[in-house]
Amino acid sequence: MNQKEQSAYQVRGRIAVPLLILFITAASACLMSAVLGVPQADVIRNTVLAAIGSGCFVFTMVQSHMEHQFLYDNEDHLWRFFFFYMVSLVMAYLFVFLPVAGWPYMVISITLALFGNEMLGVVSTGVLLMISTSLAGTHMEVFLLYFMTGIAAILFFRRIDSEFRVFLPFFCSFAVLFTAQTACIILYLNERLNVGMFVLPTIGLFINAILLVIVLKYFGYAVVNRYRMVYMTINDQEFELMARLRQEDKNAYYRAIHTGYLCERIAVRLGLNPAECKAGGYYHHLAACSVEEREEVFEMLTDEHHFPPAVLKLLDECNRPDHHFQTPEAAVVHMADAVVSSIMYLFSSNPDAKVSYEQVINSIFDRKIKTGLFDECSITFSQFQHMRKLFLEEKLYYDFLR
Repeated sequence: MNQKEQSAYQVRGRIAVPLLILFITAASACLMSAVLGVPQADVIRNTVLAAIGSGCFVFTMVQSHMEHQFLYDNEDHLWRFFFFYMVSLVMAYLFVFLPVAGWPYMVISITLALFGNEMLGVVSTGVLLMISTSLAGTHMEVFLLYFMTGIAAILFFRRIDSEFRVFLPFFCSFAVLFTAQTACIILYLNERLNVGMFVLPTIGLFINAILLVIVLKYFGYAVVNRYRMVYMTINDQEFELMARLRQEDKNAYYRAIHTGYLCERIAVRLGLNPAECKAGGYYHHLAACSVEEREEVFEMLTDEHHFPPAVLKLLDECNRPDHHFQTPEAAVVHMADAVVSSIMYLFSSNPDAKVSYEQVINSIFDRKIKTGLFDECSITFSQFQHMRKLFLEEKLYYDFLR
């Protein structure tokens, strides 16, 4: 799939996915209520609540897209999210026929959060739980049990880094779930406490564990490590495009190398994607051209070198004329390039000059703030000031720009 086809596919997803989720959720709730033979008033209630809940969910999805709040590369893969939501919706209806102690709702919460974002995970958990509990006729305690444990699991799995460290969030999520099941279900059974009472919750834990391992395996393959080898290749100083730049313009090559280095360092400290930022520092110059030429460049980067979509989006954002930055990654690349180019210019004018790095960096940051370029950026003021501090801490490195 070339760049144009991929963009069209993503645009269709942004329009179709929210509408499909809204329609299918409300319609299926109405149909399932009728099939189960619940009273007409309950059918209307379930349908209305499902429509309102899915409407809130769709609003959250649209807002997340507008504010670029999706995790990882999920913003570009809404159809993938749609698939997991549909699977979760089917499971929500199947749970009606299963004992409440064994519902693997925690996996649903984690899955929809990992393939969307935290808020989508919370809202979807509430909507699907409402459907399951209302159709099954269970007590409010069941809703609270799985809703609260789902939120806890989402927080534990909030951000899985490239090292894919999942043991601690895995353990904590299951400890919370078992404790909550004991408090909300087992203690309220009208029986004397015995080992048999823990059978269903234990089976539920095993089902959760098996499903979660499957989800995490796929997540690691499709999201976290999908572009690991690509990043290792394109972020190599000897990569084909970098080698060509070195032959054509050594000053531009060293500027890209230094910019990429600082981007990676700053991104790590700010909790951003260091590989993506480093690639942005290396190749942002490629998109410094007209819109028509940029499309050709992006097709080359996609088809020949398989650049990750996130990097292409970053390169585009860093080079749009009269455009306010939206993402923290673009802000890091822009500021790193501004700092490196300014210091290299001062040294090229006078190699023996004694440059006050602190004065130069503070001047650049103050000037950039006044331009309003970051007024619409999702980076916070605290993060921006922290980024200034991090650049100031790299004083020893700037001597290499001489």
